[in-house]
Amino acid sequence: MARETWRRNLYVLWTIEFAAFTGLSLILPFIPLYVRQLGITEVADVTRWSGLLLSGPFMVSFIATPLWGTLGDRYGQKLMVVRALIGSALCYVGMALAYTVGTLFVWRLALGGVSGFLAAGMALVSVTVPDNQRGYALGLLQGVVPAAGLIGPLLGGVLADVIGYRAIFLVVGVLCACGGVVAATTLREPRQATPLVTGTPSVRDYLRVAWEGPTLRRALLAIIASQLLITTLQPVFVLFVEQLGVQSRVLSTTTGILYAATGITALVAGPWWGRRGDRRGFHGALTIALIGSAITLILQGLVTGIAQLFVLRLIYGAFVAGVLPTLFGFVTAGSPAERRGGVMGLSSSATMLGNLLGPLSGGYVAAHVGLRAVFFVSASLLLVVSWYTRSLRT
Repeated sequence: MARETWRRNLYVLWTIEFAAFTGLSLILPFIPLYVRQLGITEVADVTRWSGLLLSGPFMVSFIATPLWGTLGDRYGQKLMVVRALIGSALCYVGMALAYTVGTLFVWRLALGGVSGFLAAGMALVSVTVPDNQRGYALGLLQGVVPAAGLIGPLLGGVLADVIGYRAIFLVVGVLCACGGVVAATTLREPRQATPLVTGTPSVRDYLRVAWEGPTLRRALLAIIASQLLITTLQPVFVLFVEQLGVQSRVLSTTTGILYAATGITALVAGPWWGRRGDRRGFHGALTIALIGSAITLILQGLVTGIAQLFVLRLIYGAFVAGVLPTLFGFVTAGSPAERRGGVMGLSSSATMLGNLLGPLSGGYVAAHVGLRAVFFVSASLLLVVSWYTRSLRT
């Protein structure tokens, strides 16, 4: 593929998905507060419902994403990007019209069925970039998540205090719809970017490819575990910030600033982790990222003030940004090019499964043990994941 084309696709995809993920992250940190507005007041019930709402899309995405990945291999990944963005836009409009927690949960499930634009974008990038640029490209594209986390929660906190949570869902829908239009008119996908797929591969075929490859299998299991542990804080973090003494009138804005702190360093560090993996191998980078994330999580659980938490969130972002890009590097290295779209779909499903189990686990631990315990449990298990990934090789 021409140098100009793959770079153009990469940067256009980054821009589109940055805008879309910024929209998605406008509301996610404040789901517990929105649950309160919908009539749930007990702290334990708020944490449980928040976990369900945050995990809901991933319950369906875990199954749907590999199916979209196989269709992408047959009909093109660009089509999957457009489909996911337009479908997400419709679901967010539905969320804006929901007036009960149950209805909101149903729309979150629907979102999981139609979304997956990051997986489709990564599949398109992984099959078109040169091998010696793949870590950089995947790190850059994966960086849209922390980059959006830099702006989204901060902007969402301000908007929540000014226009309310319901209007934010409409904003997200508009952003996704605009992204779909830009993707349809701008992205290019050469017909022979990958070798032709013989026959009609099924999800079962892709699962067999993943299971029979030791590196691929272990990398997918590591993605599930690490993403689970990274997302355990989502349903409880705003409540933890509140517990530190932040007044309710500035709670949303303060939480957004703390999320943005992680996004600042993650945005800078993400491409660096990818380049380091391209030059020196992904194993060392992954070990450092996991251990660093675990240590900073322990320290966050011990803080007594917002200033301490802010500094640690900056450091945490630098380490956590290296986890998924390096694991995706192992996945692409261990997957055949003609099956890479479907395998990337499985990788996304592994991420989704972690995203599904993480908030549920975090809500459960917080409800039964306490908010601070979530930090310590997650950190301890991240160290276990670091030990498990020693066997990974590119």
